[in-house]
Amino acid sequence: MKWGRSIIRSKAGKTLIVDLLVDQEGVIRKCYISGDFFAYPETIVNEIEKKLPGLRLGEALLKTRKFVGEAELLGITVEDLLDGLRKAYNDAVGQKTLDSIIH
Repeated sequence: MKWGRSIIRSKAGKTLIVDLLVDQEGVIRKCYISGDFFAYPETIVNEIEKKLPGLRLGEALLKTRKFVGEAELLGITVEDLLDGLRKAYNDAVGQKTLDSIIH
């Protein structure tokens, strides 16, 4: 297993940090999301962190997009969050592109 990290600076000037632990089969085992943005309801970030373990990147992106559609993000966009997940995953698996890892 290997950790991957991404640090995204949004157009609004806020920082998003995503840390993912990914196993050898490309499955997310742990997820931590932090930064200086706001989300409502306040529990949404914790809920996303709990829903992603056990998923591959493609599934995680779809679930996150659907789940965040019910929430409000201030300081970052849904695309910032998805980009952060992609970059952290790629960092963990050592990939430069997504073509070979999205199932």
